[in-house]
Amino acid sequence: MNAVYSKITWRLLPLLVVIYLFAYIDRTVVGFAKLQMSVDIGLSDAAFGFGAGVFFIGYALCEIPSNLILTRVGPRRWFARIMISWGIVTVAMALTNSELTFYILRFLLGVAEAGFYPGILYLITRWYPSTRRARIVGLFLLANPIALAIGGPISATILDGMDGVAGIAGWQWLFIIVGIPPVLLAFVVLKTLPDTPADAKWLTPAEVARVQSDLEVSDVRTGAVKLHRPLRVLLDGRVWLLAMFFIAYSLIGYGLGLWLPQIISNMGVGTIATGWLSTLPWLAATVALVVIPRNAERTKTPYLHMWVTLGLAAVGFTFSAVLAQPALQMVFLCVAAFGIFAGQPIFWSLPSQVLTGAAAAAGLAMINTLGATGGFLGPFGVGYISQVTGDPRNGLFFLVAVAVYAMIMLIFVRIMMKRHRARYGTPEPEHTDAEVRS
Repeated sequence: MNAVYSKITWRLLPLLVVIYLFAYIDRTVVGFAKLQMSVDIGLSDAAFGFGAGVFFIGYALCEIPSNLILTRVGPRRWFARIMISWGIVTVAMALTNSELTFYILRFLLGVAEAGFYPGILYLITRWYPSTRRARIVGLFLLANPIALAIGGPISATILDGMDGVAGIAGWQWLFIIVGIPPVLLAFVVLKTLPDTPADAKWLTPAEVARVQSDLEVSDVRTGAVKLHRPLRVLLDGRVWLLAMFFIAYSLIGYGLGLWLPQIISNMGVGTIATGWLSTLPWLAATVALVVIPRNAERTKTPYLHMWVTLGLAAVGFTFSAVLAQPALQMVFLCVAAFGIFAGQPIFWSLPSQVLTGAAAAAGLAMINTLGATGGFLGPFGVGYISQVTGDPRNGLFFLVAVAVYAMIMLIFVRIMMKRHRARYGTPEPEHTDAEVRS
């Protein structure tokens, strides 16, 4: 059985990581573009924070409809449509000439990309049983810190090296260069991504049957509910509670990601140095995504791992805001990034223990939709506090408060999940020794 999932992981995951890597670069590269475009078009910190966050309003409005369409047309075709759309809008960002056009294009980018992230999470539920999902989601989410780590130096190099080439500003070249690869990759997705194990030509009939059997057993063991009307998840209190917890991860992640270049730049370093220094927190996040989900599965303590790593994030943000030495600020920014990314793959294993089928697609979309409001509030909150106080580091205290909120909400999530299993007569998910080693 382990050989089957190893084959699936090597065939499926690299493509998912690559395409999501470009999605994450696409939505966060604006943080580096700000270093130049704010001067060219007269963009204040508060206006940038609002424009960076308005992406998530368009994203949230279209998230659930997008995922429901995905269940009908299949992930392969729908992902390709999303990638072509967001690539075109990203290239169009080079035409930004005012605050209004910045807001409009960021909103349209959110509309274009809506459904992509929860769609991939839904795809994972069609390939892996619940006992394997946290680790797989952790590997998939490596795309986030990798994107931010490589995006920094690349963005800084483009800003500095291509500024003025062909009469085009460096920040405009940045949007053009970042927007083209997703369009090209869309055709790779159309050709190579199977929607389900049954569609994979590289799996034998016996391997397909084994995976389908594992998925059926997984749904029964965790008490996952399959609704005939998937939109009923909008009235499901369990899904709402999970969403209200997840909003903290989204808020902090984007609050840090979109403002990190400015925070580092304010330490008194140049554009190129800012690009390279910005990789350090994301390298720490990469370690977290590899180590923490696996250890949580091995020890069967997912909630403890989430709670402790959220505490680390709060500590990291606090000390990076109050310390005056740039080197120590960077160390604690790394601690904060480690804490924020560590628990997210563990969290995404929870919704599929409650819902399955089309209801899982709708539920994942709803959770991510509310999380998208955090993607708006995070950059805007940090930007507003930075402008009022005159120091972007003060916005980090806002992120500290959100981390503490998440630690409190996690207690209620834990109680809810225990009640769900008690209601359906299902035990805590077990992991066999073979599964843990695989």
